[in-house]
Amino acid sequence: MSIAAGISGRGPLGLLLILTLNIRWWRGGAVNGIGALGVTLRLAKGDRIVDRHLSIDGELNTRFQRLQLESKRTWAIPLVDITPRLRVGWSRQAPLQQQFVLGGYDGFAGLQTTERRGEQEAMVGLAASRAVLGPIHGVAEIMTGAIGSGPGFLRRVPSAISGQVITGARFGGEIRTDVLTLSVQRGFNSAGGDLWFVRLGQWF
Repeated sequence: MSIAAGISGRGPLGLLLILTLNIRWWRGGAVNGIGALGVTLRLAKGDRIVDRHLSIDGELNTRFQRLQLESKRTWAIPLVDITPRLRVGWSRQAPLQQQFVLGGYDGFAGLQTTERRGEQEAMVGLAASRAVLGPIHGVAEIMTGAIGSGPGFLRRVPSAISGQVITGARFGGEIRTDVLTLSVQRGFNSAGGDLWFVRLGQWF
């Protein structure tokens, strides 16, 4: 559970700045309740969540620290749209719900959305899409990344997923309308993952 209040405004280069005071409360194993008081600073380029192609989020409180950079923007070139994607995150002593999921809301090829979670994340991806017929688009994406936990950044831990770099790809189609988007893709990765990715709307 969290309670937040803050202020926002426009800064240089049209950046949206949001400064928030947070009060958090959560369960931690056998501990009935853990509380934290802190501040969150967000810098974002774009007016809405789905339009933001650059965001930096940092949180500092009495229990943990967290910093994340995310970039995603579509470039239109002849015949095809190209979308590079970058995610980098680091946290210290963050509870499970504040840790990073590999690929975030967009997921990672061949993995369930929350399958790889950790205190650090690094991921890059490149997607291409092309209109096929009316609102139907063909899409393809390649990506590579890793999740890490413990000291350092993405330190490799033998016999564990921490620091293990995996590469994946997914292919499929999207129906894009002004009202809703439906995405259906098949994903594969170097860790043996093979899953369908289905999303209705922007996040689910």
